[in-house]
Parts: sequence; C-alpha cells; structure tokens
Amino acid sequence: MAGTIIQVNVSPGGLPKRAVASGFIATLGLRGDKHAHPAIHGGPRKAVLLIAAENVEELTHLGFPVFPGRFGRKPHHARVGL
Repeated sequence: MAGTIIQVNVSPGGLPKRAVASGFIATLGLRGDKHAHPAIHGGPRKAVLLIAAENVEELTHLGFPVFPGRFGRKPHHARVGL
C-alpha cells in the first residue's frame, strides 16, 4: 500500500516536537531526534511511530488537544492505511 509522509518531527528532547523538511532513519532512530531522559529511553530498539493523519484529525474533532508533533517517539504523520 502506498502512502505519503506529510510531516516528520524531531526535538532536542521532550515534547512537542518540531517539523523538519526531511528525516533519515538510522540504527538509533530518526537522526536529529533526542530524548529528555536517555538513561531510560532510546537505544537501538527505540521506536519510530507512524500516525495516520486521519487519526489526528479525528482526535482533534473529538476535542482532544492533539496536533502533529504532540506525540512522542519521532512521529511521522502519514496518509497511509495502517
């Protein structure tokens, strides 16, 4: 199934994350993204999270204060059937 990545987010540690023009996924996750507490987060098994844009839109419609970048773990917001 094809999809389009519409946003990639990183932070120096913590939330919210900010949008960047592009990203590269390496062994330790999304390059340029850091953790506020590296002793308990991160490493070669850290997650890269794909969130369907439709899900963010639905949560917003339901009144949740969410937006791309509000979620942790390097979210990529994509229009992809998951």
